[in-house]
Amino acid sequence: MCDKQYLFFPATKPVYLFIIFTSAVKNKYEMWSWFWNDAEIWSDTAYLFLKDDDICWYLGNDKASFVESYAHIINYHIALTGVAQNNVFTIGGSMGGYAAIFYATILGLGGVVAYNPQINKSSNSKNIRFALENTGDKWINLDELLALHEKVPAISLLYGAYSKDFAAACDLLQVLKDKKTLVIFRHVDLKGHKGLNITKKYIEGDLNFFKAQDPLAALVKGSMDNERT
Repeated sequence: MCDKQYLFFPATKPVYLFIIFTSAVKNKYEMWSWFWNDAEIWSDTAYLFLKDDDICWYLGNDKASFVESYAHIINYHIALTGVAQNNVFTIGGSMGGYAAIFYATILGLGGVVAYNPQINKSSNSKNIRFALENTGDKWINLDELLALHEKVPAISLLYGAYSKDFAAACDLLQVLKDKKTLVIFRHVDLKGHKGLNITKKYIEGDLNFFKAQDPLAALVKGSMDNERT
């Protein structure tokens, strides 16, 4: 069942698990060097890096679904580390951002840091072509998925000025507002899909904010931050 590759950094006393989904590039784990420790000792946070070399948005295609395999990898490492689901956070941009939101939602995880994620088929473009057709009949619109789930993870969303990313972000934001979930919502004046200046400090800042929240309060509270970029 588990036919997907992954990279895992264990922790000596795990309290948190960060899951990083690579964007639409092959044979690469994004951000692994940011969290690498030359002593190979990680204290309270374990890291799981996933990739989809088939560029199928971690969903699959007409031939097979990938969801069971990726969900198995994630659940296996949650059990291995003993980390509570509320302390599992997903990270990713573009295709990886889609997957970060998708798996955090269906598995009931704590929160997401996503930037320029595709949200629905309207996210596609003739000018900047995302290969959403690779997913065949497995595609799922995230705004519709979140609307169906009672529990929605806290989400940090960063998007640029490219029209398709802007429209996708607005579709997602409307659902999150309806759900009254915890949201950090940022916009930067970046014309294209690529080029957002994502840093380790940026990601850890939002994750630290999520970790400090009361999970019960987060379900009934909304937060919008349009100033920090």
